[in-house]
Amino acid sequence: MLPPLFFVQKSPLTTTPMQTYTCLKELINKFTSYKRKEKTIKKAGKRVLFGSLLLVVLMFTMTFTVFAARNIPKKVRTHPNVSGSLYLALNRCEYIKITSAIGLNAKIEREIWDTQSSTSEVYIRYTTKKTGDYKIVFNIYDALTNKKKTSATITIYSREDVPVKKTLVNGKENNFRLSDYKKSTFTFKVQMNSGYTLKKLEYEAYGKPKTTTTKNGNRTETVTESPVIRKSFKNGGSVPTPKYNRGASIHDYEYATSSGETQKGHRMVNYNYAGGVIDGKEVITYTIIRITYIDKYTKEETTTSYYVYVTE
Repeated sequence: MLPPLFFVQKSPLTTTPMQTYTCLKELINKFTSYKRKEKTIKKAGKRVLFGSLLLVVLMFTMTFTVFAARNIPKKVRTHPNVSGSLYLALNRCEYIKITSAIGLNAKIEREIWDTQSSTSEVYIRYTTKKTGDYKIVFNIYDALTNKKKTSATITIYSREDVPVKKTLVNGKENNFRLSDYKKSTFTFKVQMNSGYTLKKLEYEAYGKPKTTTTKNGNRTETVTESPVIRKSFKNGGSVPTPKYNRGASIHDYEYATSSGETQKGHRMVNYNYAGGVIDGKEVITYTIIRITYIDKYTKEETTTSYYVYVTE
């Protein structure tokens, strides 16, 4: 027997005045631009030709707008009773209406119409009650005519199992705190659960702070910050022990005024000290281990991250 229907969110059948105005304004601006060019053409025959071309261009523009920008996931992985979020990138002047969400709680959380963007954004919040395969079915509508353009289906796989069976840092399971940070490297190994295929391992850490100086006219700026280092490594291989923290991006600058005086300044941005305490020990810095694998159910690449901390 199919799971019960918990919730179906219905989008409005009409758009707001601002949404309609935005889309109409865009088309009117295109038409006005072409009409100005038409005035420069004197001969009647060319006017007819230009009008025909204008119609073709507008039809192509509208067709391109309808089909070029959509980005809708087809398969998603989740866990029971865990709130998930779906992001949909639609074409400009489009909205959706959910028609079916059997066995799960699904609703449109928010819709974004950006007049500076070629896309419309939709966020769907969903929760599954138990394990199983679920589908969210929705229609996509034209915001100007409120006519249906197409429909789409997203399959959600809700499972209890996890991709990673265990991780070993320096041979110890679930060892995410490096107390012996004087060693130059540590080893990292991951074992995947059955059905999950490991694709690659990467580490990400901050390198030694570097200072660069740039000149722009009478202004000189010196920036000191730690670069991000990201490299792949083999499973069970060595990873450099992190030595540096992102800290702050320090900017020192000076410039000459019109009177010949030198003005100096100083500012810090992107402050992101690791901080925190693990097992009573203060965290000095960390390395991010990114595990990319093929999901057992969606058959798509997915990445999960683990943090290996250096403590005092």
